[in-house]
Amino acid sequence: MNNESKNDYELIFSAVEISEENVWDCLSKSNSDIQVKEDKKKGVFLENLTEMDIGSKEEIYLLLEQILDKKSVSSNKSNSHFIYSLKFNQRYPDETSKKSLLYVIDLAGIEKV
Repeated sequence: MNNESKNDYELIFSAVEISEENVWDCLSKSNSDIQVKEDKKKGVFLENLTEMDIGSKEEIYLLLEQILDKKSVSSNKSNSHFIYSLKFNQRYPDETSKKSLLYVIDLAGIEKV
């Protein structure tokens, strides 16, 4: 949360890998796959997905670098898709708020185009 300005904000990062109908949390320490769930209020979501609060762009770069290192170590990762998400939550002094969500998707095999 940034307290230097009149507006408070938070930036939250998450990343998943999808391969052979399995979904893995790229930020989790365990290698177990996570479950895709559906809820009437939430819609479709990933249960127990790790989300990290980000304080600077350098933190995002470091996380992406770690994920890419893991990706390049495993030979079967060329068939994997990766989805990175950034949630930006901003609260204004008048108690209103704005939420934004950005997805970046890395499709398997796209580098061959």
